[in-house]
Amino acid sequence: MSQAAGAVAGANQETCQVYCRGQIYEGWTEVSVSASLQNGASTCQLAITEPQQSSEQTAKWTDWQIKPGDPITVKLGGKLAFTGYVDVRQAAFSQSQHGVQITARSNTQDPIDCSVVPDAGGGRYAGYTIDRIARSVLSPFGIALKTFGDMGRAFPVVQIMPGETVFELIERLARQRGLYVHDDETGSMVLSGDQPTERMPALIEGQNIKSATGVLGAEGYSDTLVVMQQASDDHGTTEAASQPHAKISNPNVKRYRPQIIVGEHPGDADDAKQRAQQERSRLIAETAVVDAVVQGWFASPDTLWKLRCVVRAKSPTLLVDQDLIIAGVEFRQSSDEGTTTNIHLITSAGLASYEQQSGDPNGGSNPGSYES
Repeated sequence: MSQAAGAVAGANQETCQVYCRGQIYEGWTEVSVSASLQNGASTCQLAITEPQQSSEQTAKWTDWQIKPGDPITVKLGGKLAFTGYVDVRQAAFSQSQHGVQITARSNTQDPIDCSVVPDAGGGRYAGYTIDRIARSVLSPFGIALKTFGDMGRAFPVVQIMPGETVFELIERLARQRGLYVHDDETGSMVLSGDQPTERMPALIEGQNIKSATGVLGAEGYSDTLVVMQQASDDHGTTEAASQPHAKISNPNVKRYRPQIIVGEHPGDADDAKQRAQQERSRLIAETAVVDAVVQGWFASPDTLWKLRCVVRAKSPTLLVDQDLIIAGVEFRQSSDEGTTTNIHLITSAGLASYEQQSGDPNGGSNPGSYES
């Protein structure tokens, strides 16, 4: 059930190994490891339940000393899938069986839960890009930041709000720059655009999809007017000048459906346009959503299914035959369902530029037009 960390040379593709304080724990009867572009911290839930048959087995059971606060890493089929800390341990026993369940969250749980403590400068950043600000506020927690795509230009002035958590600050600025804030398997924080990284195997009804659900919807607005907060000067105060704004028109919606959004941060017309693009990306993501369950954890012999990858989804039942982006994955294992992966797929405005660069003629949608 548990052994020294150096005692295991490898694992098959259906073995879950938990590394904790020099020990490796195997034999889990239930496994769930989840990651999402919409969540700042991956989660992990593991359980083991076994019949209690002998005093020797009871003695082995007491070796399971994983406790709240312990740092753990999880490997699925020998590949790193999770790095974080145990939040909750639940244990139970009776005359016939015993069991332990642990729940953990990524290393990024600390900046999600904890407030920004202003430095001597009073929590004010002038002329910093989002990645520089993020690295500054993540540094006290020892959390690394990884970036993918264009981080955008520097903010003239960013003022930390009283009581604001580190994640709330980063996420507030990320919305203004059209970026996702999430974590990865190493427990690092990630800032990424909506352009995918690589292509993974297609998901095809009747071949590798065990089950699936799909939701198709119309883009909900004919145009979106993004009205920024009043333009700020170099001291972070607002001017009475006219508000910078951008208008996005969507030719795919024929009805009159306007929406006005107030920007989260002071800025100019270019900031308003970028915020409008981000809002349109969010709306596009809701036009086609597919949740597909596949057998196993691996997309290919050496690669787990992972976020921000392109997948061609083909399902006559769901009326889907298009490229989608992996926005969430849940690796599962249980005696009832076996070893599976639930893949959450969405549409993405970033597909158009990816297909142009890769030469892929499939997919792509009318991006609409912008006015500033």
